[in-house]
Order: sequence, then C-alpha cells, then structure tokens
Amino acid sequence: MYLTASKKLLEIAKYQFKLILTAHFSIAVALCLLTPFMFSVRYLDSHGSTFVLERFVSLIGAILLTPLFMPEQDKNIAELVQSKRTEHIFTIFVRLAISVLFMAFCIAMMGIVMRLLQCDFEMGTLLTGTFATALFLGAIGFAFHAVTNNVVIGYLAALTYYLLNFTLGSKLKNVFLFSLTRSSFNEKYWLLGLGALLLLASLLWKIAVAKTSLYK
Repeated sequence: MYLTASKKLLEIAKYQFKLILTAHFSIAVALCLLTPFMFSVRYLDSHGSTFVLERFVSLIGAILLTPLFMPEQDKNIAELVQSKRTEHIFTIFVRLAISVLFMAFCIAMMGIVMRLLQCDFEMGTLLTGTFATALFLGAIGFAFHAVTNNVVIGYLAALTYYLLNFTLGSKLKNVFLFSLTRSSFNEKYWLLGLGALLLLASLLWKIAVAKTSLYK
C-alpha cells in the first residue's frame, strides 16, 4: 500500500515538474547564478552579506511560488479539475512542497558559496531569515493568484509589497521584509507564520471554490 502510494506520489511530482516547475526553477537558478556578477560577493561583512541574500536572493520566493496555479488558468483544464477537487488540491500541494524545498536548497547553496568566498556572516540566522522573507513574498503572490486566477496579478502583488519595503521600511513593523539589515530577527517569525497561513488559506480557498463550482 505504502509502496503504491509512494510510486503515485513520485509520478505526480515528475509530471508536475515537467508541466510547470521546470521553467520557474530555471529562472530561480539563473537569478542565483547572476548574483555574484551583479554584486561583489567576495569578502563581504555581515551587513553586506545580509543585503545580498535578504534583499535580492529572497526574490526567488515570488518566482517559485506565485505561478503554481497556472495550468488551471486554461478553461478546459479548470473544468476537468473541478470534478476532481481532492486530487487537484493534492497536486497543488505537491507543486508547493517541491517549490518550497527547492527554494530552501537555492538559499542554502548561495550561503555556502558566499562562505566559500570568505563572506563573514552567521549562517543559520541569515539563511533562515532569507527563507522567511522568500516564503512570505511567495505566499503573497500565491494567494493573489489563487483568488484572482491571474498569475500577473500575483506577481504584481508580490513585487508591490517588495517595493513598499524600500519606501515604508520599519513602518511595516512585524511584516518588514528586511529586518536583518537592522539586526532584528523577531520579524522573521512573523513572516514564517503569516507566510504559512497565507499558503494554507489559499489552498482552502481553492477547495471551497472547487466545491461550490461542482454543485452549481
């Protein structure tokens, strides 16, 4: 039974990767690979390392999580999945899990590369903080995409909030994205918690909408 379930999960994961994740994974990798060319990441101090990871690499959260409902924007696919809402939500969850794990992997690899380039920073704190920022940005895009069924609006919502952090700064208080540059980690707990809640609420929203559509 467990072997069969594992095989089915692996098949779904492989299919979803080919269907939607490959392109966005490639963009996220490209952004990480471009980082050393856009910033001088050799011999950075703690503040410089924080700037690169927290304010730039964290954008991969929006890249990876925002577009996960894209296949369902096709009307024919949307009608098909409405009749299989449980299986559909499970598929979305698989996409989400793969994307979050890959996001964590990219951030960790960037941290390792920067450490090899003699950057000076506290690895656990900075990588966890960057992950929290990326997750929250991605969750904003994911939520707006879920509600509007429009990936462009999802991207715009995430980008708008990202830019607001440069103008409003610490006025955003517990949801300020770049708190590590001000030597504060408390905001990261809020970003992790609220990001997870946004992802969960978006999935529940999709379940509710699919159920309503099914019985119309």
